[in-house]
Amino acid sequence: MKTISISSFHLIITSVLVCFFVTTRVNAAYLENIPVSVIQPNGDTLHIYASGDEFYNYLHDENGYTIIQNNQGYYMYATYEGDKIVPSHFIAGAVNPSHVGLKPYVRISAREYQERRAQWFNHEDIPRSKSPTRNQGKMNNLVVFIRFADEEEITKPFTTIESIYNNQTTTTSNSMINYFETTSYGKLSILSHFFPEPDENQIISYQDIYPRAYYKPYNETTNPEGYDPDDRDERIEREHLLLVRAIEFIASSVPADLNIDYDNDGNVDNVCFVIKGATTAWADLLWPHRWSLFSEEVYINEKRVYDYNFMLLDATGYFTNAVLSHEMQHTLGFPDLYHYNFGKDLVPCGNWDIMESNPNPPQQSGAYMKWKYGNWLDEPALIQPGTYSLNSIGSGIEPVSYKIPSSDPKQFFVLEFRNRKDDFDKVPGTGLLIYRINTNWIGNAGYNPGKGVFDEVYIYRFNSNTPYEQGLISRAHFGILDRFEFNVSSNPRPFLTDGTYVLDLDISDITISELEDQVTFTVNSIPLGINENKYEKGNFSIYPNPANNYVEICFSNSKLFSSRGYAHIYDVQGLLLKTVAINNEITSIDISSLAKGFYIIKIGNEVKKLIIK
Repeated sequence: MKTISISSFHLIITSVLVCFFVTTRVNAAYLENIPVSVIQPNGDTLHIYASGDEFYNYLHDENGYTIIQNNQGYYMYATYEGDKIVPSHFIAGAVNPSHVGLKPYVRISAREYQERRAQWFNHEDIPRSKSPTRNQGKMNNLVVFIRFADEEEITKPFTTIESIYNNQTTTTSNSMINYFETTSYGKLSILSHFFPEPDENQIISYQDIYPRAYYKPYNETTNPEGYDPDDRDERIEREHLLLVRAIEFIASSVPADLNIDYDNDGNVDNVCFVIKGATTAWADLLWPHRWSLFSEEVYINEKRVYDYNFMLLDATGYFTNAVLSHEMQHTLGFPDLYHYNFGKDLVPCGNWDIMESNPNPPQQSGAYMKWKYGNWLDEPALIQPGTYSLNSIGSGIEPVSYKIPSSDPKQFFVLEFRNRKDDFDKVPGTGLLIYRINTNWIGNAGYNPGKGVFDEVYIYRFNSNTPYEQGLISRAHFGILDRFEFNVSSNPRPFLTDGTYVLDLDISDITISELEDQVTFTVNSIPLGINENKYEKGNFSIYPNPANNYVEICFSNSKLFSSRGYAHIYDVQGLLLKTVAINNEITSIDISSLAKGFYIIKIGNEVKKLIIK
């Protein structure tokens, strides 16, 4: 059998690169560069990669050239036909795609991706109780092993799998039970139980009535019994009926006295289905995800199976505690923090939160996420100017976070201290993190700046001073090198979702203690005059904008302008350039002396962007 190898010129993927991708960062729900081997109809083997999440996943080479099967079953480089992704005329691995005019990163649009997410979440969740005991207590997670009709029994030792879930040899053993006991500060324990029950160290699995090909995308030549990847209902039916059959097979084995509904909502708390094999093909449903069994009713001891995690046992690099814990946090109500990745998208949180990416062992979520979605911390306390200290998130010793308001009641800043010496918190570094929280959104995976959808959680980082600059997320922590302040003159500067600079926030003297167990800082000023209950948004507008010779400041009614006094114009460095008295509801300002660029107009406590062209 001939083997097609892929590199940067002839597309040769070497074993060195495979090891690199296995040992570097692997995203949780959004997985990147998972090694995959596929066989062409002529018998050639193609070593490529899979990336994506449960809403959209795809095959590609090491340089980002997308690969898709044609009707004859050959894996071809992909191209666009209008807005559709179709096979080109070039067999993957047989040509250098850049030499024949193909483009990398042929993927669905952000709009289509968001539509897929919206369809998925139509049936995603039963609203979760916001009671004081939410996500607290002892949860019994059920793990069900599955193989397909054409497959032999799973050969991995049972102890290897059980260890990932339940190993408590030490408090730092890399297991899901240890992770949640650590990240929840002992408030939540998740013990996993395995079905069918193993025979000593031999895994026993449910064997389905259909072969593996039945759960892979249709191809008229190589997989005529597959499902149509564009037919969502067919995919749902095949996946859900598979899980129903597996549950019916193991239901009688689950002890009646095992509490599988700790929150008493009538549903089994969680089932993790572990499927033999790995991801294989374009748009494959065989991809790790968390979902709900909304289309069918099946019960264990009179409790309905609803929330579940779907895992692939043999996929290199992602059947890990990190991915298991990420998907379990979905079950607990946490949203994703990653963006749909075109190789260019902004990284909002990076390796600072398990809900965006997860090296293994996994890191923890931030204080705001733990408060809002985990119910494991108190809400960050609002602070005024003064000097403060914080203990690390990993320690759980209050205080671990503080909150500072902005001029927008839906946006505020959260400060927390991360110490990479803490258990399950091997983050990029030790220092103070400063977040911008925008409560208009839930999570970050709905990011679509063209439609005005932005992040709920964003971490300020070095060399990022606008909403569209990537910067260095690995250098987000303050208190090291020369990064001891956060204000309109620092790198980075504080800005809101729309890019408006926050001119009156000033934090200085950020200092990590000698033992690295605490950070101190001084808040010199915060946005003044903010009353979140009385804030009136949009008191004034700027016209025209962009402008070149003059602008008009227009107030929404006659009672507002008299109390404002002056309009102040600042450059992007925070330097005051011009001050103009506000005398009328419409005040004209001469800007002809200002150079082309980006400016800020501040009146009272309200700021707006001005572009001079």
